[in-house]
Amino acid sequence: MSTPAAGAAILAPRRSSRFVAWVRAWRAGLVPFDEVADAVAGTEEHLVADAPGTWTDVPLQEALPTLAKLSPDEIRLVLPAPGDPAACPARVTSPVPRCSPARP
Repeated sequence: MSTPAAGAAILAPRRSSRFVAWVRAWRAGLVPFDEVADAVAGTEEHLVADAPGTWTDVPLQEALPTLAKLSPDEIRLVLPAPGDPAACPARVTSPVPRCSPARP
């Protein structure tokens, strides 16, 4: 069993990377739809803003079907350098809803 190097930080995965990994796996047919929302949300409740066909923020479970039309290659995580919007792709082929934890 390996252990982290002394003084090394152990970082929790970011919500965005967890979201992209699970949704891509679902769209590729590797995991069933029923597991995606639970795996992405963990113990937090997530609301999705700007999901196509919605007027208000909706729970993640309700927003995921809007991504069913996308291929796994259309789902990606873009992390530009801080303050460098030029690092983002110039062309986005489809709108991607924003996902954030629900506020009490």
